[in-house]
Amino acid sequence: MPVRRLTCVAMPSQLSEPIEKEVLIPIFNKRDLGKALKKDQKAAVAHIQEMAAEDEDAARAFDAKLEAEGQATISVGGKDLVITRAMVTFKTCVAMMGGAAQLWLQPTSP
Repeated sequence: MPVRRLTCVAMPSQLSEPIEKEVLIPIFNKRDLGKALKKDQKAAVAHIQEMAAEDEDAARAFDAKLEAEGQATISVGGKDLVITRAMVTFKTCVAMMGGAAQLWLQPTSP
């Protein structure tokens, strides 16, 4: 599997030294998502990305459930959607925010 470079630009700040933080990044298999969820794919992707960004504990629990059971259910727009491990995986990365106010995401060792 090729290494993916993940980058993101953060809001400007007045940091004098870089700060490191581990973050959980969802990686989607849009082909499998599209086949299974059809028109609900976009809402499911947005929900999982929001969960990973705002509630890391919930994202880690979701990832653990996918790992243990192979599938998990999310509620989006009043619908229960079944997400399988083939549809989404999570990668733990180290985010570094430096004085230039950029956020670099580097994959951590597996």
